[in-house]
Amino acid sequence: MKFYLATKFENRATLLPVRDRLIELGHEVTSSWLDQELWKSEAIYATLRGEGDGTQRSDTREQAQQDLADIDAADVFVVFIDKNNPSPRGGKHIETGYALGRGKRVWIVGDRVSHFHWLNESVNLYYYENVRSFYDRVGIYVKDQHPDYALTVLLCSDCGAKGPMVQIGALVHKAGCSYRKQRAASRSTEPEPVSSVLEENSNAY
Repeated sequence: MKFYLATKFENRATLLPVRDRLIELGHEVTSSWLDQELWKSEAIYATLRGEGDGTQRSDTREQAQQDLADIDAADVFVVFIDKNNPSPRGGKHIETGYALGRGKRVWIVGDRVSHFHWLNESVNLYYYENVRSFYDRVGIYVKDQHPDYALTVLLCSDCGAKGPMVQIGALVHKAGCSYRKQRAASRSTEPEPVSSVLEENSNAY
């Protein structure tokens, strides 16, 4: 599945681990703005302050067009909102409206800061209180496509570890712990003296 991730630009770093996690689960993230170069960000800021030259205004327009193209390429639009850290520009809200207009499935993670955020599944809009609930939802979608990646709860009888984990990760963990336990057990077993082994073999002939 393809996801477009949106949030306040200054919070970009907080979405990088989310992007990495989705990619680990076999998804694709279309949000190229997450890798935006510093010079382009400066051009956008200059333009929004009314200080941009012709080239900077053109770069700003191109970035907006690229963002829309990235949304078009996604299956799901996910916007992360923190009411205590608002953005004066509101780009993510424009993107949200665009995604709804394009018929995308829209997931709001965090705070509802607009009456439009109280729309529901009838317009393909879904709400998740926090990132954890978002990951749980991703797990449901992953399960439909690849059961090994469904979210489960790890309860390792060998090392005592427990907690949420994708199914395939839990299987790998348990297999690794079981192997290490067997290796430790084999190393703790005293080998038979060589003389007794030779004597036993000689009596067989």
